[in-house]
Amino acid sequence: MLKQFTGALALTLTLGVLALGSVQAQDASNPRINAVRVVYSEVNALRDAGKLNMVKKDVAGCKGVNESRQMWSDAAGNVRRYQTKDGVYTFEYTYDNTGVLRYLGGLGNNGQGQKITWRYYFNEKGGQVWYDYQSQGSRSSWIDAKTRLVKNPKDAFEKTPTC
Repeated sequence: MLKQFTGALALTLTLGVLALGSVQAQDASNPRINAVRVVYSEVNALRDAGKLNMVKKDVAGCKGVNESRQMWSDAAGNVRRYQTKDGVYTFEYTYDNTGVLRYLGGLGNNGQGQKITWRYYFNEKGGQVWYDYQSQGSRSSWIDAKTRLVKNPKDAFEKTPTC
């Protein structure tokens, strides 16, 4: 069902479809969810219009696992999207124009048939308003995606992994 995608656009499209579509069955009329959808769509529109500056950094991680980091900022220098990708996990963070984390989408694929998708929605103060995951295979081997929350993407982008 889920495929391992390459490239930021494919990931954004995948997480975007999940972000904007999967909640409908659960809570379609919830204004808090819809507010996150608006921010997510706004960031995609800015990116698609070429109004976000993207920087990329590859970081040597622990145990031979490298991590790719991408950060998209607006003209005022506000980070609007941050993405990390290693051999197993991809996380995409979307921020509003005040820098508050509003959406975290994640994909995990261990290459052995076990896959997972996470979605976290946050209000304008950064408080969690909704969470969901879908998995194939055993979930016991997955990390807790919430341990990967990034509230300050500029610091996270520069951080050296600790082993």
